Amino acid sequence: MKRFLIAAWLLMSGSASAQTFVRPLTIIVPTSTSTGGDIISRELAPRLSKSIGQPVVVENRVGASGSIGIAAAAGAPPDGHTILITPNTITMLPALHKNLTWSVATDFRPIGKLAVLVLTLIVNPSLPANSAADLIALAKARPGKLNYASPGNGTPQHLGFELLKQVAGIEVAHVPYKGSSGAITDLVSGQVQAGLFAVQSILPLVKAGRIRILATVGEKRSPWTPDIPTLREAGLGDIDMDAWLGALAPKNTPQDIANRLGQELANLLANEEVKEALFLKGIIATPSGADVMGKLLQDDLAKWQSVVKRAGIAAD
Repeated sequence: MKRFLIAAWLLMSGSASAQTFVRPLTIIVPTSTSTGGDIISRELAPRLSKSIGQPVVVENRVGASGSIGIAAAAGAPPDGHTILITPNTITMLPALHKNLTWSVATDFRPIGKLAVLVLTLIVNPSLPANSAADLIALAKARPGKLNYASPGNGTPQHLGFELLKQVAGIEVAHVPYKGSSGAITDLVSGQVQAGLFAVQSILPLVKAGRIRILATVGEKRSPWTPDIPTLREAGLGDIDMDAWLGALAPKNTPQDIANRLGQELANLLANEEVKEALFLKGIIATPSGADVMGKLLQDDLAKWQSVVKRAGIAAD
């Protein structure tokens, strides 16, 4: 009898799993290829497909600083067959744009936080600054004379540096570019002097002596740069600007299906092979549940609204 009950339970579990996912699952990524969200999605997709028994397709829906892809995910059928894997820009856009067609609060159900990318505070080596404290002192001595590059208005690198300015009490001019490539190129040549960029995008230039890292963002030192202190160690403890990646589902997705997806993703991110593959591309797996993701969304929405308002950045 016991064996019969176990077999029946397994059969029912398999049937429930098959009923949960009855067609291909789509992961919408609101950023271009080779970005953090794209990298993690393509690493997880084939493994997730195997675990749910359906194909998993990654779609890059780019445009309007990510808003096009986010809107597509918000409007997808809430049946568990569409999820959004997004960077933290989803919490910045509402502070910058008044007429968005979607709302983080009303159009999405959190699934979980997936990972973080390490941001670094960097300068051109010609700048007489060997630490975050040096840069702050230099900026205070030359208010408005220094400048920093970002990949564009409203990017994490832009708002992150604005938060740094507010916490440190300094004036540094913003020079926006259309993407990271041009910004880093001009930082190397000395056309601009500072910036916040992901550690993996600048490490080769650091090793070549063409860029200097002053500090990293986060509670702990970066595993790629263990000798470089964090901004917290530099006395800027109020700076909290993790470049995170998270998973969301359309708002009315059934809670049990969202929970199942969250558990599947967490299990995959706990796999050593997956963690190593992501680490080699500059991504640290930090799987957390829906409650953590929900609070992170709420806190970041409030934080970036405050940063944008204090910086006087005009919303579109």
